[in-house]
Amino acid sequence: MIPILAVWMAALSVQAGSAPSPPPRIEWSAAYEPRWDSYSYRFENDSSFGTAQLVPHFFRQSYDADNQWLVVQARYPVGSQRWRTEFALAPEIVTYGDDFDTFFQPDGDVATVGTAGDVSLRSLRFAQRFLAAHHGPVVLVGAYVYRRDRAEFHPADRVVTHTKPPSESREYITTRETTISQVHEVRIGVESGWPLGRAWRAELNIAAAPTAFARLVTKLPDKYPDRDIVFDAIILAVAAEISLRREWRSWFVEMRADADRTWSYASDRQYERKGYGLTARIGIRR
Repeated sequence: MIPILAVWMAALSVQAGSAPSPPPRIEWSAAYEPRWDSYSYRFENDSSFGTAQLVPHFFRQSYDADNQWLVVQARYPVGSQRWRTEFALAPEIVTYGDDFDTFFQPDGDVATVGTAGDVSLRSLRFAQRFLAAHHGPVVLVGAYVYRRDRAEFHPADRVVTHTKPPSESREYITTRETTISQVHEVRIGVESGWPLGRAWRAELNIAAAPTAFARLVTKLPDKYPDRDIVFDAIILAVAAEISLRREWRSWFVEMRADADRTWSYASDRQYERKGYGLTARIGIRR
């Protein structure tokens, strides 16, 4: 993803020649951000479950990722642009996660095996945003966004079902499983702002990452001590946000609502995320 990011940054810097110079001020801020998120992966590959030969198979993992984020942010001038660097952390929580495999057996039986229950989840996010060209009240915006979610499964029942004949069995297991979700997005979008009376200013931003990259790493040290299971997917990611800001002297406050969603291009390699959040921010300008 780094070469792609470098190309975008170079292209946006070239376009920025027509942008007006921003005031030479730096903004520092901190924010509280409750978010309501869920994400899932689905991949297809041939595998086996009690058979000598490989059979069609897919697995699906899904997670509830609602959390409360702490965010620090800096806005600063770079040449004629206003850049923004943001780092966010979500504390570890116990939430829901599942991991199920489905096998299409040679005799027509459909077998599923997996667990569902508590996972310990912690997350982080990094975003680097830069502005390109102004076209009247509209600004072309570029950004790189990285998000990482690490989940550790708690001991739970391993559930096995069959359709031919119908059956279900359960076994309590303590096998360790850790999954790491990493998503890289290179976004391009538009931004516009307008005053609301004499005290407030509103701003709307809509952006998309047409070829975002999602990677799922599954670690099973008790079963595969020397090997991680890695699957990748190329996705479309879209995000939108609206904010209200008020300034006085060197201080400012900001309130924001945002939503984001992804779509997968291929049915056999899928990553899906739906989320929305609210942000309360306070900052100072120097």
